[in-house]
Order: sequence, then structure tokens, then C-alpha cells
Amino acid sequence: MANIAGCNAASVFVSLDGKIKFKRFAAAAPIDFDMTSRDYIRAKLTNPIKTYTRIVVTASTEDDIAYAAGAGDEGKTLRLDNPFATQQIVNDLHAQLNGFAYQPLEMDTRGFPQLEPGDSIEFVRNEGTTWAQMTSQWANTNVPWDGMVHYRSIILHQTLSFKGGLKMSIQAPSKSEQQSEFVTKGPLTQQVESIDKTAVKQGKSYYGVTTSKEEGLVIDRDDGKAKAVFNADELTFYKGSSKALWFDVANDKYKFSGTLEGVDGVFKGTIQAGTIIGGTINGSSITGGTITGSLIRTSSDGTRIELSATNNLLTAYYNSNYYISINPLYGGGPGIQFFNNGNNVGNIYMSSNGLWIGADNLFLSVGSTTIQGGWSQLKIPNQTLQAALDSKADVSALNSKADQSYVVARDVYSASFDSSTRNLKLYNSSGATLVTVNIPS
Repeated sequence: MANIAGCNAASVFVSLDGKIKFKRFAAAAPIDFDMTSRDYIRAKLTNPIKTYTRIVVTASTEDDIAYAAGAGDEGKTLRLDNPFATQQIVNDLHAQLNGFAYQPLEMDTRGFPQLEPGDSIEFVRNEGTTWAQMTSQWANTNVPWDGMVHYRSIILHQTLSFKGGLKMSIQAPSKSEQQSEFVTKGPLTQQVESIDKTAVKQGKSYYGVTTSKEEGLVIDRDDGKAKAVFNADELTFYKGSSKALWFDVANDKYKFSGTLEGVDGVFKGTIQAGTIIGGTINGSSITGGTITGSLIRTSSDGTRIELSATNNLLTAYYNSNYYISINPLYGGGPGIQFFNNGNNVGNIYMSSNGLWIGADNLFLSVGSTTIQGGWSQLKIPNQTLQAALDSKADVSALNSKADQSYVVARDVYSASFDSSTRNLKLYNSSGATLVTVNIPS
């Protein structure tokens, strides 16, 4: 509340009736109470009239951040400490307090319970003297004819007491011009100020870093995007309100969630992950659910296997000239291509009507082969292997018959016909049967 009051040229205090009040000050503010010579017992002027024409507000003693407005020496400078201060606030304070003046004093008066700290008072003081006691020259003498001089002050410290009646003591202290201009600090004050400036204070933010009994060391951004908490129970980096990197005490492991980016790095052991996305991955052991990338290969050159996102090819290289590739779309479907000196010399691919094998030169070497469905399933355009074999069998039969006719015509010596079996037998000259022919009825 004091900082809020200070930003508004005010003070905060607890009134006699127990209420918290704010009292604003201004150079042109009216007098709150006019005190006559019958109202006070003693009025001691402790210093000359104090006037403020310059305002300096320190926002941070550690970082030496301060704002100033107005002009004047140290005796006319009002200094405040307020972490909420800005240059605009200090300018507004100067506009309201420029020329503010009061008479430093100590005064004993009758009790006035309606008066409170911060109230301004005006009083008169008899400062007249006789002509015989005058020591100043007439030209330099400025006193009223009745000897009563009017002063204006402010209640900065107030004490009420009762002893046969209500009595009040008022103080409005100030530093003299010499005290304001030449500040002498003792060794204890210097040591306290040094400790105050260099010590880390609990709950105070140092560029986002604070310490507390509840969380230990906390580093927090003003926008809430990132936070770090370090203590005996927790070592955690936060992304917003979610954990990003932390030490799991129960499992004795450091854990990370989110995206990890780095220019370079070396990982020893086994990397396990659900998804790895990248350009090139080289490693001795990678275990994971999904690896996604533009190129995955066992070596950069020579004998190797490559999985490339370009045309979605899986290629096995013997060298740059001899290799095979699996293409998901070759012709009408997936296929395997064989390359020799960079030229496609053969392929196996699948289409909607079957499996196709093509090559410049195809050599088959098998120990035993079974063709399901017979020779009729082996085809060339417009003909099956079975039809070709059948035509060869017919020609062979004709040739056999022609050879037999030649033999019969050359070696037949005699013949006999059995009417019961209708078999015609031909014999040679030695009586041996050359051929038996069944003659249908």
C-alpha cells in the first residue's frame, strides 16, 4: 500500500479510529487547521523552511534504476524508493509537488483529536523585538509591525497524551542544507547498505530469479512461457504449466517431453522412440516404433541398402553400377528391377492379371520343377505347350506308320486272317510275325 500511495503523491496510515487512510499532498493544497497562539504552548523552529523542487524515485537499488524530474540541489530534492515507479509517474509527482514547502518544527499544543498525520497547519509566532534590541539594518529588516509571523507546516509525527487534560506533541523533522548536501555515513551504516545491496533477498525477483521457502530457486518469465524450479525434491523445467524436462526421483531418471533440437550431438547406448523424423540417421542400434525420413541407409557409398523417400525406393547396391531396387509403382503395380552398368536388364512386377518376369537374357537352373495344371498352362502367343507337343506327336505317328509300311512292303512273305478276331497277320520268309492289323467289320 505504501508503494501505491507513493505513486500517487500520498501517504498511508492508520487513523485514530482504526481505519487505513490515504493522505494526498500537493503544493497548492489548502490548510487543514489554523492554529492560534492560544492553541500551543511551545513552537520550536528546528530548520529553515523546507521546499521541494526536484523529485528522484529509485525503482531498484540493486540495478541502480532511478527516475528524476525537476531541478534543484540536494536540499530541495525529495527522494523516494518505489519499485513500481516509471518516468511518467515521477513526472506526475513533480507536477503535483513542485514548490511544496513546510516549516520544520517541534510543537506542544492542546489536544486536537480531529487532527491526523499528514494534515497541514498554519500558526503564528511572535518574533517582534524592541528598537533597542534591533541589530539588523533598517533596509534588511522584514518583520510585521505587530511582530506576529505566519508559518505553514505539516504533521509528520503526532503524539496524544492525557494528564489533567488532552495534550498533543507535533513534529515535522527535516535535514539541514548541510546534512542534505554532505551525507556522512558511519561504518555500520555503510556495512548495512553494502549487505542490503549485495545480499539475495527472499521473494525478490532478480531478472526473473526468486528464492522462497516453498519452492527454493525459481526462474520465471514474465509472459509465463517458461519456468524452472530447483530444490531438493524437484529439478524441473516447465513449458507454460507443463513439465518439459525433469528428474523423476522415483525412477532415478531424467525425462523430457516435447521437441528436442540440436545442431550436433553424440548419444551412447540405445535410442528408443515411437517416431524419429530427420534427414539422415547413422547409428549402430536404433529401436523404435516408427522412423520417418527422406533417406535411411546402411552406408554412404559402396555395398549398402538405401530406403529413399524419392520415388519411395528400397535399393540394394553392390556398387554404383550393379544394384536392384524395389519400386512400389513399376508398370501396373509393385516390382523389382535389376540394373547392370546403370541399365535395366530385368524386372519382376505384378499387375492385375498376374506376375510378369522380363529380362534381356533369362537363365533358369532348377533341380526339380512341378507345373501345377499341366503343360497346357505354359503358353506362347496363340498356342500352349500342350498343343505344340500334341502336334509333334501326330507327326511322329505318321512317320512311324510310314516306316512300318516300308518295312511291310519290303519284308512280307505270307499273310493270314482270323475271322473271329478279325486280325490280319503278316509274316516274313522265316515265318516270324511282322505286323498284326485289326480290321473292323
